[in-house]
Amino acid sequence: MLALLKSEGDQAFSVDFAKKYTGLEHDRALEFFRTLESGGFICGASVPYRQADTTIDILLPQVLPELSDRRQVILADAGRGFFLGLSGFSESQAEELAAFSSGLTALYDRRQTFLSDEVLLEDSALAFVDPAGHSQLGFWPLHIGSNTLTLIIRGIPDFNGAAFRRLVWGLIQRYG
Repeated sequence: MLALLKSEGDQAFSVDFAKKYTGLEHDRALEFFRTLESGGFICGASVPYRQADTTIDILLPQVLPELSDRRQVILADAGRGFFLGLSGFSESQAEELAAFSSGLTALYDRRQTFLSDEVLLEDSALAFVDPAGHSQLGFWPLHIGSNTLTLIIRGIPDFNGAAFRRLVWGLIQRYG
């Protein structure tokens, strides 16, 4: 997937394309792409998608507000505890929440084996929820190459839109 997302994004799908990105032979390569498509990880388009040639500094203010119904989002470096971009939060709030997310990431990393093996939790997103179980503030890890970033989202996240696709593509171009 990383190699596919690092590509220019305007290549026509073919058996050779499938073989190139999977390293598999004909039938297995096609089946791999069918599995990705049926799982909603990729989709074909009649018109090639091309990411705008822009920097992360320009991209983040455009896409971050679109990732939450409340338009409050922070992109943080999970390991170092600083923020890379923000929308709807003050800089001091972003600094504190980025540092907090770094601590949450460290705690999760220490307890990951227990959570996955004993409690059977495979997800690594964490959230503060209201009494009805709705996320008030969520911490969503993004693993981009060897980097782990965290999307800190207040309200309902939107990971199904163009903004998330643009964000991931931009982050992969920068950090992948």
